[in-house]
Amino acid sequence: MKQTTNRVGMVAEVEKVWLSNKEAQKYLGVSETWLERKRVTLRLHFSHIDKKIWYLKSDLDKMIRQNMV
Repeated sequence: MKQTTNRVGMVAEVEKVWLSNKEAQKYLGVSETWLERKRVTLRLHFSHIDKKIWYLKSDLDKMIRQNMV
């Protein structure tokens, strides 16, 4: 007889890949205006879906690394 394990309620935590505009602001500690300037000057990649702006977390991390002094 095969024994099964009940996994109901056991959800693996998943790291977010995409961050909303508000999440990106909080993650970077910047204002909405700062993010908008980076988008307009094409210094930060983003996706625009149904009036909502999304950023790849890896792009935000890359931008931080590239601007280290």
